[in-house]
Amino acid sequence: SVDSERERVERMGLELQTTIHDDGFVEERLFVAGEEFPGLCMTRSLGDMCVKQHGITAEPEIVTWNVRQYPESYLLVASDGVWDFLSCEEVSDLVLGCLANGGTLEQATEKLLTTAKRKWGEYDEWYCDDITLILIPTHKRRRSAGGLHDEAWILEEGCCSAGIRKTGCELM
Repeated sequence: SVDSERERVERMGLELQTTIHDDGFVEERLFVAGEEFPGLCMTRSLGDMCVKQHGITAEPEIVTWNVRQYPESYLLVASDGVWDFLSCEEVSDLVLGCLANGGTLEQATEKLLTTAKRKWGEYDEWYCDDITLILIPTHKRRRSAGGLHDEAWILEEGCCSAGIRKTGCELM
C-alpha cells in the first residue's frame, strides 16, 4: 500500500484491515470505521459513491513516460475485477506472452478476461466483480497494401504516453 494514500483516507474516516492468507498473500481492504462495508482494495475509484465523503476519489494518479524508449509498449486500463487476484507481473506476463506468441490484441484481452474470471470462480462460485479492460498500443500500425499488420509497428511522432488521441495521431 501507499502510505500517503492510507493516511489520507484514514483521516477521512476509513480504516485499513489487513489479512495475511495461508499462501502468504497480504490482503488490504478499506472499511468505513466501525462498519463492515465497502471492503475496497483501492483508494481511487470511478464508482463506490458510498465512500466518496471518506476520501475515495476518482481523481487519477498520472504517470507519464516517453514511448519512444519503448517502441512496442501498451497501455492497459483495467477495473479492479482484473487486479483482485492477479498481480501486475502476472497480467504483464499473460498479455505480453500472448502477443509475443503471435496473438492479437483481442486474443490477449480475451485471455486476460478469461483468466481473471476463472480466478474469481476459484474464490467465489456465486460472485464475480466487474471485469473491464482495454489494451491500447502506444504506437501506430503500419498500413500495407494488404491492410494492417500487427507485426509491423511504427511509433507515431507526437502520440502521448497516456494513449489519448491527438489531432493527426491515430492509435490504431
